[in-house]
Amino acid sequence: MTKITPSGKECLLLFVCLANEVRGRTRLQKEIYLCKEEKGAQIPYPFVPYSYGPFSFEIWNDLEELCVAGLVAEEEMPFTLSGGETGTQYIYRITDEGRRTVKKRIMPKVEQELIRKMKDVIRKYNKKDLTTILRNVYQHFLLGGQL
Repeated sequence: MTKITPSGKECLLLFVCLANEVRGRTRLQKEIYLCKEEKGAQIPYPFVPYSYGPFSFEIWNDLEELCVAGLVAEEEMPFTLSGGETGTQYIYRITDEGRRTVKKRIMPKVEQELIRKMKDVIRKYNKKDLTTILRNVYQHFLLGGQL
């Protein structure tokens, strides 16, 4: 089978599958950005400057569609900051159906290089605190990263 560049939605599903869990919408956005810009992965999402750095509206929309389709599960976790302010963190996990879809329809057609680059970013960033990730994204952005 000829290997092709997967669609953005397929890349997103593959990333969540390889990570098993991604804690936070901002983290997911930045990790996909780092796959693309730091590792040079062929991920067809455009990024624009936004509140916390590079942002892709397409990732936002595709993630919602993957959740509605039952391929990715979204869990809301309330939290309270030290000052008493509250918020919600969204946790994304691959579902069994999502894992089957990746194994059957995405893995056979993607280059191993894309998988390696995604795994590198997941290993490097997925367990780090968000502030560290944002610092790396901002440094990359300021040192000539493309948007």
